[in-house]
Amino acid sequence: MGCLSARIVGIAAMRLIGGISAAFILLALEPVAAAPASEDVPASLCRGQEVTIATCTIGKKLVSVCGWGEKQSAYRYGTPEQIELEALDPRRSEQSFSGGGEMQIHFTKGRYRYILYDRIVRSGFGAEGHTDPQFSAGLLVQKNGRRLAERACPTAKVAFIRSDRATRYMEAGAYIEH
Repeated sequence: MGCLSARIVGIAAMRLIGGISAAFILLALEPVAAAPASEDVPASLCRGQEVTIATCTIGKKLVSVCGWGEKQSAYRYGTPEQIELEALDPRRSEQSFSGGGEMQIHFTKGRYRYILYDRIVRSGFGAEGHTDPQFSAGLLVQKNGRRLAERACPTAKVAFIRSDRATRYMEAGAYIEH
């Protein structure tokens, strides 16, 4: 997988389920019984034969990006029992940095922009010349181009957005500075 890069998901078709406000959905932290996860595969909102491109927990909810077929994918937010926001046919992009990079998955719904990101940067050098990588991942919500909210995804020292799968199931898009 190498270093992380930037993935943006632009949306060809989206659907807001249940008429709930997009900003409210991100910030809601209701208790939920999440889908079971093994040590190798975290819980996901992907269904049936869909392939998990990315998944992380945001509070008590999940954000998952799932792929199937020829360049088809969906962004989903909610719980296994209730998907609250779904965006179809996303875009991806990558951005390299000195000593790292960022991958984003992005879509826009009205005045709201959602950016799921996975980043690694070199934060310094160790005593023996080894780099000290710093990992961060999360979901950023903008309204009219301004930061409205940001929630971190728990990360390990690996990428949670699978770049090989994103390339297979998502069209390329432009990187969004944030």
